[in-house]
Amino acid sequence: MAPGSRSLDPYHIEPSGIGGAVFFSPIFILWLKLDPTVAVGVALVTEFFGFSSGLIAYVRAKLIDYRLGGQLLVLRVACPTSATRVAPDRDRSRIRLSGG
Repeated sequence: MAPGSRSLDPYHIEPSGIGGAVFFSPIFILWLKLDPTVAVGVALVTEFFGFSSGLIAYVRAKLIDYRLGGQLLVLRVACPTSATRVAPDRDRSRIRLSGG
């Protein structure tokens, strides 16, 4: 395969970074006339099963780097935990200026 070319098989499609519930909720609300709270719940369940089937496919194809995943999980827990302990001691005006 040429450098920069992309395959369309399910193992090489890059995620868009947006959840499926964002797409399904309006469909369920506008076309199926579901109550918004029900539509969001159904969309989240749909998204959950979609991600689960993708995860199963990646596990079966042995494409998951569990070592890297473990390291990222440790950072994902450690960084927010340490930030919440440090944040009360900081000047919040800088946060408001940078974040809006």
